[in-house]
Amino acid sequence: RASLADFADDFSVVLVDNSSRSLLITGLTWTGKTQLAVALLRVFTLLDFGCRFVIARELFREIRDTYRDDAKASETDVVNKLCEHDVLVIDDLAREGGFRGRQSSEHVLSTLHEILSKRNGYFRRTIVTTNLTPAEIAEQYDGSVASRMAGWKTVVMTGEDRRRA
Repeated sequence: RASLADFADDFSVVLVDNSSRSLLITGLTWTGKTQLAVALLRVFTLLDFGCRFVIARELFREIRDTYRDDAKASETDVVNKLCEHDVLVIDDLAREGGFRGRQSSEHVLSTLHEILSKRNGYFRRTIVTTNLTPAEIAEQYDGSVASRMAGWKTVVMTGEDRRRA
């Protein structure tokens, strides 16, 4: 089980500082990005925050499913529900079906933009893990998505494959 003690950086700023409520965790594959996000989520859960963990691909599939004739929820319902949680982890952004170096679809761009804008506006904590750098986020999504993450604390994970260590 991951805990914050497994990571060297001081994450108290994410837990208590209102100016850095959200976190972008970036780095190469298998450097512990998801482990760190889950460790933080565990702390927030123990502090009685309402939390949700979602893989980016699953998030966008959930939105796409609302377009079916037999859908039980609307796109607005799903987006609003994602924005209600005190803490939302979006894991593995850039793995939702796009390809590195190629801009994401308009659907992905608009949905991600709306979720991040609403969460930032509601002062909700958002944690995003990705293999992309902030500059690559601006390329793959667009400047407006990158701009919404610009005020977040950014952690770059380095080192060996933690799954094999």
